[in-house]
Amino acid sequence: MLEREVLSWEALKGGASLGPIKQRLESKTNKDLSDDQVVKALDALAAKELLEKSGNEWRLSEPDRDELSLYPLLIKRLQSKNVLAWLGVQEDSCVLQDTSAIAGSEGRYSRPDITLAAIRAWKYDPKRTLEVYSFEVKNRKGSNVPAVYEALAHGRFVNHPYLVIPRTKLDIENSELIRKTCEREGVGLIFFDLRAATIDPGFDITNLSFEVEAERRPTNPRTIEDFLDARLETSAKTTLVRIARGTKE
Repeated sequence: MLEREVLSWEALKGGASLGPIKQRLESKTNKDLSDDQVVKALDALAAKELLEKSGNEWRLSEPDRDELSLYPLLIKRLQSKNVLAWLGVQEDSCVLQDTSAIAGSEGRYSRPDITLAAIRAWKYDPKRTLEVYSFEVKNRKGSNVPAVYEALAHGRFVNHPYLVIPRTKLDIENSELIRKTCEREGVGLIFFDLRAATIDPGFDITNLSFEVEAERRPTNPRTIEDFLDARLETSAKTTLVRIARGTKE
């Protein structure tokens, strides 16, 4: 009860000391509260990284992690049947890989964090088609409008560029600006919940949602193949060739 009231107090975005917080909680609960009761609630929220203390003031916050540590869990979530189905991709007809560490002469604007390549087969069309998706991952600190254009640049090499960022309750204005920029530029946008956890790796990623669908780019097939040759591991390329040929081995 006390934790919920603390999180709902908008003024805490700017910070407040124990006294005003205690007065607020007593007013909302119609109860006399001890300092220890209030501090216990504040400490519980701080353990969840939903509150931070600086000097004598407490301030609302949200968990964050460095971008590199987000990749493994995000890859796991992106490989789920629900996410692949939303993209129109079959689980057994695609490869997905962390491509963030594979450098190129063009720098980060040609190096998506995660790449998904899928072979699509149609009911009546005998031809198979290759569709490539890029996912530019940002943590809270890196979630801004320039990140949209970083994802947009990947559209030179893929068909469907996406930006993937944490959902926020504290900076709605920034989220809406990012969303509008994605819509204007045809960049896909995926939100996810990032929460602290006591189990390894100390956080969890849940509730992926597609906020904006990427506009398909008619990228030159040769450009796409060159990109995949440069970015994918040998095993992933071998698997993709096998899928494209429709063979089991």
